[in-house]
Amino acid sequence: MAKRCVFHLSVLIVACAPGVAQVAFGQSDEIRPGENLVTQGLPPIPASLADEVRRYTESHSASLADWHPTERSILISTRFANTAQIHCVKQPGGARTQLTFFDEPIGDASYEPGSGRCFLFTKDMGGNDPRVPRSEAEQMVEQVAKNGTPVWYLMAKNEGHGFRKKENADFQFYATVLFVRQFLLGSS
Repeated sequence: MAKRCVFHLSVLIVACAPGVAQVAFGQSDEIRPGENLVTQGLPPIPASLADEVRRYTESHSASLADWHPTERSILISTRFANTAQIHCVKQPGGARTQLTFFDEPIGDASYEPGSGRCFLFTKDMGGNDPRVPRSEAEQMVEQVAKNGTPVWYLMAKNEGHGFRKKENADFQFYATVLFVRQFLLGSS
């Protein structure tokens, strides 16, 4: 009988302090979660894994949020540092100007439809995720663990729904790669 395992990435995640996934070079060959990450059951993550998957974690993207209704400009969402923020681009190939500066990520954004004199946006609230409260995620982990199934639990304090802060997202990616290798590919 195949061994069952569970990797639960809690969807109740909120903003955090810088330096979440820290590698102490010269002192350790493991990536350690920052103090904002709550982990349970995860084995040590080798520091060499960060180098191996770097090309997948060092990317930047921008997505179109809205076209200005009367001018030749757009709102885009892009992430620099830890969170996605809204920027305005006033011409094709033009420089972006950052319009929002929050600790929490910005979701959707749209211009006022008539004149575009202002724009509306959504923003994560940090830890108040009504979709999966932390207590429910912890209950799921507890029930699965009671059955003797290995559980890897990773939850970032101070993030909303998902891992959006770069340090958290990187650590989650490293843990996912390690999980796939260990339980799905049968290697470590």
